[in-house]
Amino acid sequence: MGLLKYLLVIVLFSIGISFCKLNFEPSLYSNIVFIDSSFTREQILSMASYVVPTARQLKWQQRELTAFIHFGINTFTDQEWGDGTEDPNIFNPQKLDANQWVSTLKEAGFKLIIITAKHHDGFCLWPSTFTKHSVRSSPWKKGKGDVIKELADACVKQNMDLGVYLSPWDRHERSYGTEGYNIYFKNQLRELLTNYGDMAEVWFDGAIGEGPNGKRQVYDWKGYYALVRSLQPKATIAIMGPDVRWVGTESGYGRETEWSPIPIYDTSSLNGNFGEDNILRPKIEESNEEVATINQLINAKAIKWYPSEVDVSIRPGWFYHASQDNEVKSPDKLLDIYFNSVGKNSSLLLNVPPDKNGLIPEKDVTILKVFYNSIRQIFGQNLVEKATVTSSEFNIQHRAASTVDHNFKTYWTPDNRSAPYLTFEWESPVWFNVMRLSEEIEFGQRVSSFQLEIFENDAWITKLSGTTIGYKRLLRFPYIKTQKARLIFSDSRGNPFISEVGFYKDLPSVQIEPSGKPFNDSLVIRLSTNSPEATIHYSQNFTIPSSLTNLYSEPLRLTSSSPILALAINADGQSGFVKDEFYSKAKYKVKLLTTPDPEYLNEGGIVLCDGVKGDNNLKSKKWLGYQDENLEVIFDLKENKLIREINVTSLVDEKASILTPTSIKLYGSSHEHPEKFELLKQLMPEPIPGKKVQTFTMAKLNEKCQYLKIVIENPGKNQTIDSLKGKWIFVSEIEVN
Repeated sequence: MGLLKYLLVIVLFSIGISFCKLNFEPSLYSNIVFIDSSFTREQILSMASYVVPTARQLKWQQRELTAFIHFGINTFTDQEWGDGTEDPNIFNPQKLDANQWVSTLKEAGFKLIIITAKHHDGFCLWPSTFTKHSVRSSPWKKGKGDVIKELADACVKQNMDLGVYLSPWDRHERSYGTEGYNIYFKNQLRELLTNYGDMAEVWFDGAIGEGPNGKRQVYDWKGYYALVRSLQPKATIAIMGPDVRWVGTESGYGRETEWSPIPIYDTSSLNGNFGEDNILRPKIEESNEEVATINQLINAKAIKWYPSEVDVSIRPGWFYHASQDNEVKSPDKLLDIYFNSVGKNSSLLLNVPPDKNGLIPEKDVTILKVFYNSIRQIFGQNLVEKATVTSSEFNIQHRAASTVDHNFKTYWTPDNRSAPYLTFEWESPVWFNVMRLSEEIEFGQRVSSFQLEIFENDAWITKLSGTTIGYKRLLRFPYIKTQKARLIFSDSRGNPFISEVGFYKDLPSVQIEPSGKPFNDSLVIRLSTNSPEATIHYSQNFTIPSSLTNLYSEPLRLTSSSPILALAINADGQSGFVKDEFYSKAKYKVKLLTTPDPEYLNEGGIVLCDGVKGDNNLKSKKWLGYQDENLEVIFDLKENKLIREINVTSLVDEKASILTPTSIKLYGSSHEHPEKFELLKQLMPEPIPGKKVQTFTMAKLNEKCQYLKIVIENPGKNQTIDSLKGKWIFVSEIEVN
């Protein structure tokens, strides 16, 4: 026993020495490291591996989901960019409820809300003492309202972090373009950062243009940053800021290879403080397909932790537009964006604009809740928790089991960088098609290549590969069934610190082929699912499918117009998103005499008589579009019919050069003389101002015909004056009654 005690003391003493080294030796880790021109490629990569986030950057990354609230004068003008001449009297959101904003977004998993305190139009959502162009000049709450205060109070009440967006470009302020504007801007920034409590983020964009005096501004970025640091030291500064960068696209999709340690080529502006308060913003090309590769790092003078943010709007526009109510992104689209933003070592900034009443629309609210519920369903059960986890080498302090303990601060790290691996073995085979990986980024981002293998037929088979990991990497792939899997970290910039590993089942999805479209006689529909364990249930009467509706077993043949709603359900009852398509049978045989523009040809002439009218969305596949050409079509009604009325659904949007047809001519012919058309009526359409989708009617016809020829004349046809060329007509439906 004495020998055992002696050995135990030696082991504890050795561990104690290693802890002392960890605690008292100067750290190699830093938010910025400097590169000497004499460093080799290997030394530069090693230096990059010791670049780590500041405390504010780490907290920013851990939030994962941030909401953008675009709200202001543009909400009431139905514009994206105002010009600064808007009348504050139009701002009057009579039902504004900031608590509804916060509760909606909190229930959808968001941890931070950023509000557009001032957009490019210069209109302020708080009663700034430095301009009258604000809510105090509006009728809302008789000029006593303050949107920022209401939101700040709601955030405190519901424990939500708050941030502000303040546009540097101001198209209203007359001092814009002079040094006085920088003082004006900092005064407004000071108001926001001192009067509304803690701010978690200050968000700047780089928008620049002319002000009312025709001048362009030279922004005092260093001064802006210094003011934020002094007044709100815990706040991250993005996107034209030193803490967070833009990913380079507003699609919602990040890069396959996303590094957070970013090269700096000019260090002359460093202020000597390289830790929490540094305000150096690396200059990079955000739109590049790759950033921070070794070929870019070798030319750098320093490397800084500078993570990426992916921004996108839940609607096509950033401000609310009623015309886009049918174009809200679906829950499964948002889920795909989540996988390709947060799941690619970035944070997701999702814009959710309130409407003119000052409320997030109910449809958007529902979609957000379904979206977040799907995330919780997918990642609710980690299959690795039921596996035995081993590694290529044993580390008594940082065991392999640390990767499945739900603690980002614990990790597994090998001493050997030569393709270390983790092995997962289950008692019986499991299905999965989602994988999650995380590095403990407080020790840097290091992994540059990894592979997932499964043990099959007495051999290891590679199923997928990836590049960077960072804070979080999510991958979707076809279902895998295995009893034994292995993760190999084949290349890294230093010993990897693997914090979390997870294998999951995605929500079962259903595919419907072909997608909804019009057809002539009959159409075969096939349903399929990505899940090997799921059954498919469907309905053809707009009933939401469930385990009680029709069970799909063979292709469906449609002979009449019909909706198809389908749902995949796993054996354990887990279900995915409802997929819906509508198939419309054309009422008549159609012959197009003129060819639409290829982008708006869609299914051809049968869309004109399928019973489905188009909306404001030209991409809905319900429209035929013609540029500088007439629409000419022949309908075969199959027999002589009494025609009383013709309705033509057209689109009018003069700003987009989509015009009211010059005329609509109707010709008729009987079955005895199918090619002998006579002019029955000509209509000169009169549009309703402000309405885009319009119906033009030819009434009181009382003509008997089997064949109808309709000619819809384009104002741009046969024009010799350039200003009259390039005109469009769009038609979605021609009803024969």
